[in-house]
Order: sequence, then structure tokens, then C-alpha cells
Amino acid sequence: MMRRDNPAENVRPLTPGDGAAEEHTVRARPSIGIAIGASAVVLLLVLVVFGAGGGNNQTGVDPDSETGPDVAADVQTPTTTLPAALSQLIPVETDQLVAVSRSGDPRTVVWLPSERFAQSFRLPSVPMSAVFDSVGRAIAFIDFSSTLFAGLLPGDTSVPIETMVSAAVFHPTEPADLTYTAAPNGPGSNTLRRLQVASDLPGGAGSTLIAPLADGTRLLTWGDWGYAVATEAPAAVVILDPSGQPRRTMGGLAHAAGGDAILVDTTGSADTGALGRLAPTVVDRAPMIGVVDLDFEAIIEFPEPEAGKSSVTISTDGLRIAVLTHPEAGGTLLTIHDRSRSAVVTADVELDAVAYALGFTKDGALLSMQDTHTDEILMVDWLTGVHYRIPGLTGDFIAAGLAPLS
Repeated sequence: MMRRDNPAENVRPLTPGDGAAEEHTVRARPSIGIAIGASAVVLLLVLVVFGAGGGNNQTGVDPDSETGPDVAADVQTPTTTLPAALSQLIPVETDQLVAVSRSGDPRTVVWLPSERFAQSFRLPSVPMSAVFDSVGRAIAFIDFSSTLFAGLLPGDTSVPIETMVSAAVFHPTEPADLTYTAAPNGPGSNTLRRLQVASDLPGGAGSTLIAPLADGTRLLTWGDWGYAVATEAPAAVVILDPSGQPRRTMGGLAHAAGGDAILVDTTGSADTGALGRLAPTVVDRAPMIGVVDLDFEAIIEFPEPEAGKSSVTISTDGLRIAVLTHPEAGGTLLTIHDRSRSAVVTADVELDAVAYALGFTKDGALLSMQDTHTDEILMVDWLTGVHYRIPGLTGDFIAAGLAPLS
């Protein structure tokens, strides 16, 4: 998805707001497909589960007080009515809002439900992508030089772990359990590795080797069942068992994944002979663009591509799949496919704003999004169609969501 070039700005406290939710029509109906293009599935997979934290780089401001030396220079304070507490803007009492912005000075932002302002924590490098563990304890991010950083939230003390990292994903349920793919020594050095993130993690901390991989292979998703990786030559998805041994493969370009769900384009698949060198079992299926499970059975198929108009976000448990389409008339059509029920339920939400997805909350009930015009964060209750706008908190966010206080 196209990103915006924002002016260098940091986190600002909320401007005055009454916390009123905006109503939009929502329809729950049997599962349907939505058009999507292969060139449009540039995806961001981030389910944000965060915990409170502190650090030497913490900055914050009470809008009713004078700016002091501990406040970042670009934090602005309104001079009118005091802003509301977070719990007055969104229906939370025990959850905090956490977001990662790479605008100018990269930061993790933490906003407690009872507070009238957010705190921000400087990250040691500019993140290109970020992931968080299942209980809100740890963060890992890859910067623009492909270096992996990891540490405890809010991430201001994260340390460099490995170079030339192609992907990093936390276990969907186990705390601080991180797996990544990296080729630090160039061709021939690509491996799948596992690391337990802890408070005393040293720079360049040692990780456990799971398996050597072919050059260009990257991690998609993983769990107790094993690992799913994407290969380049030939382009395929390979399922590995927990020891890293290949079990089955299917030709196609993988674009995103979460839990047991993988978005893949099989319209240009390689021949069966080439795939047979990757795994003992080859699954052959008709060309399609859609989301498949670990057995490569279709969950959703997208008919008749519309290039450049849609994007897909998958929750870390794979149970909810969000498809965003931006019609020519403007706005955003959000379609959620919910697999957590006995039958897949699809819900549509129409937003006036052009927005992109940042990630599902842990329970999957809300999808965090960002308005491309105002840069404000939206929390969308996709089942009811209500969304909550958080004014004044702006930046080039790559992740945002809610999580229980630790």
C-alpha cells in the first residue's frame, strides 16, 4: 500500500474531544469474495498486543501544565478545553493504546486509559515493520537496513539482534517467543532461528538454529504446528514441521499470513517437478488469488482482480481477515471475514475516510486503522459498524492497537 510522506512530527497529546463514536452501516451476511489484484496485495501484518513500560527516553505532557525539560520539543499543548482521558474516547477501562510511529523521530506511544495524554519512547532505529508478542511484553522490529531489534516494550531499550533479516514473527500465544529468517553472511547463510526475548537481552544475543533455508526463503507464520515459509525459486509456500523439516508445498507467491491463514497468488505457479524438490508432498490446485489454510485448502478466493484497489490484513491467530478496498468515489470499504464461528461471517463497514489497516486487537473485535487525510487513528468495531476516532495523535504509524494493562 502506498505510504504518505509526513512532515517530521512526533506524538502530540489529544486535542479536545467528546469521545463520541461515529456510526456507519454494517451488514453481516454469508461469506462472499471481493475483487483484489495481485499487484495490490502489499500487506501489513500486525496484531498489536502491548504492555505498559518505561524507559529513559520517555516523554509526555499534561496539557494542563507548562512544558518542562522532560517533554519532547515537538509535543504541542492545546490552550483551550482539556482533552479527554483515553477511556472517554474509546470504550476501554483496563486497556491501553500503544502505537509505533516512524515519522521523523521514531517512537512507541503508550496511552493509559485513565490518562489525558500519551507518553512516547524513542526507538533506537527507524522501524520498517514491527511485531509484538502475545501478552504485551516484548517488541521486535526490522529497520530500513534489515537489522532486527528486539527487547521489552515500549522498545526504547531494544538491542540489535541480527543483520539481513527478512522476517520476524512472535508465537501467537507464548510470551516473548520470536522466530526469524536471516542471511547475515550473504548467499548460503540463510537460516530459520528462534529467540526468547528477555529484559537482559544483550546486543547480538544468541538464538537457536531451527533449520538452514535456501537463499531468499522467508518466514510467513508459525505456531505449535511448525512453520510456514515462502521460497523464491521456485515461488512456493512450504510447511515445515516443528523441527524444521519440510512436509508439503504449494506453488504460488505468498503475500501475508497469520496463524493458519496465508494469502497467496497461485496464478503463476511453478511446475510440479520443481516443487517436488522443496517438500515430499506437493499440493496442486487451480490458479487462484486468496487465503488458504495450512493444508492449502481455500478459505477465501478473490475473483476478477482489480489491481491497485485492495489490501489484506490477517490477525495473528488467522481467524479474522480484513479486506480494504478504496472505491473511485472515495472512502474505504472494509470487509471482515470472521472464521471464529461455525460458519464464516462476513461484515461490511463503509468509511467516509480513506484509511489503511494497522492491525487487529488481540481479541479480534477491533481493527485499528489510520485516516490518510488527518493521520488520526481509528478503532473500528467491525461487527457493529461503529468506529472511534482518536484526534490529535498523529504520525506515520505502522502499528496501533489496544491491550490489557500488565
